[in-house]
Amino acid sequence: MEATKLTCEVTTDCRCEDELGNNVYCYGDCWTWMLDDLHYNLFTPWCEANNLDHHAPVQVIGTRMGWDSRNGWAEVKASAQNLVEALSLRGEYRLEFTLEGNRLTARRYSHDEPTGSAEFFFVPVTE
Repeated sequence: MEATKLTCEVTTDCRCEDELGNNVYCYGDCWTWMLDDLHYNLFTPWCEANNLDHHAPVQVIGTRMGWDSRNGWAEVKASAQNLVEALSLRGEYRLEFTLEGNRLTARRYSHDEPTGSAEFFFVPVTE
């Protein structure tokens, strides 16, 4: 049986629209909505699938990051906000999160990663 694949996008581009799909002035609400979508629709199910308490340590493993395609890792306390902050850049970017089974990943698109070459994997830290 194939695992359900869920996706969510967090971007620095405003996505505020009225009922007709026209762009409207943004008061920062779209950023909050994107973080809420990530939290409730991907992060919480990922925590449940991995028997992980919110704010438990999570290792963020990054590959092919930036113009020089570096690899690296960081450890953060688990929360949707902290995961986004760990992947954020100074500038415009788009993060595409994917939850498939108990595996959460992200792909980042930016000026230095226009094809979404930077990939991130989130691993619960176990003792």
